[in-house]
Amino acid sequence: YIIQNSKFKIQDLKFKKNIAFALLKDSWPLILNGVVVALYFKIDQIMIKEILGNYENGIYAAASTISEAWYFLPQMILISLFPALVNAKSNQDLYLKRLQYLFSTLLWFSVIITVIVSYFSKDIILLLYGKLYVDASEVLAIHVFSGIFMSLGLVTGRYLTIENKT
Repeated sequence: YIIQNSKFKIQDLKFKKNIAFALLKDSWPLILNGVVVALYFKIDQIMIKEILGNYENGIYAAASTISEAWYFLPQMILISLFPALVNAKSNQDLYLKRLQYLFSTLLWFSVIITVIVSYFSKDIILLLYGKLYVDASEVLAIHVFSGIFMSLGLVTGRYLTIENKT
């Protein structure tokens, strides 16, 4: 409705080469980071399969799937609080306070999830996969700790974006 009643026309959009190159110049570290993260999430399984074999890779894959399943929650928290952080950039005290709040919130949220999943790892594996995968509970109890660092990395990435230090 808004677009229909506005004067905006898709035909009025023009490609501006200088703006496109400026955006590409600023964003190439973020693009590279995305590729490296995608590789990081799968290279461990390739290495485990080659070094230890299929059984161990299956155990690791079962545990890491559960461990990584909750990664979207810190991302959703960050997405919802990010505009407030950007808006506070003009007031340095408020900006730092909100940044600290974001770091603290995601740190404690991640620690709580990690402790719960680690403590109940055997029960979680038995419930989801059964007795055949009980060995994955030990892997899950350790692998879930990566979520703490992932959460802090998400906040750090947004901080670097706001500060234009990509």
